Amino acid sequence: MVVGVQRPDPHRLYVHLAWSCSGRSSLRRDRRSAVEAHAVAVCGWFGADAVEVLALPDRLHVLLKLPSGASVRETADHVRSELSALMAESGQVTRWAGSFVSATVGPSDLPRVRRRIAALAVRWEEASLPDRAAARKAKGARESAGKSGPAGRGGSGRGRDGQARGD
Repeated sequence: MVVGVQRPDPHRLYVHLAWSCSGRSSLRRDRRSAVEAHAVAVCGWFGADAVEVLALPDRLHVLLKLPSGASVRETADHVRSELSALMAESGQVTRWAGSFVSATVGPSDLPRVRRRIAALAVRWEEASLPDRAAARKAKGARESAGKSGPAGRGGSGRGRDGQARGD
């Protein structure tokens, strides 16, 4: 996790951006610190101060001070595209999903959001990938256990013609 610097400015609107890797691509452990450093640099080029940057295997979180007069969408698109270009120049091709999640954050909520991002880093490192996959599988089994029929659709699992339905 990289902690950026903050410049004094009367404009104090922050935004927490997060976007995921596209498809099945992921950020390898050895690339994450470079991705975080690139994200801080890209934010600076755009006039945004990166407060917290966290690269996880499947997504990137960036908490930044929104530049005066810039929209959230414009900032997110710029950071994401410039980050991709900078990573490609260094031989790290990463495909980002087309959409992103954003939440505006006021100065009073900034410490809470920073703690949340730090907690994500700790939680991700504590759980190994096989453990997370097993947890997702168990959660899916619990959710479908209360539903009747195949795949939780109810009924006998047979169509009108009496043939078994396949999933």
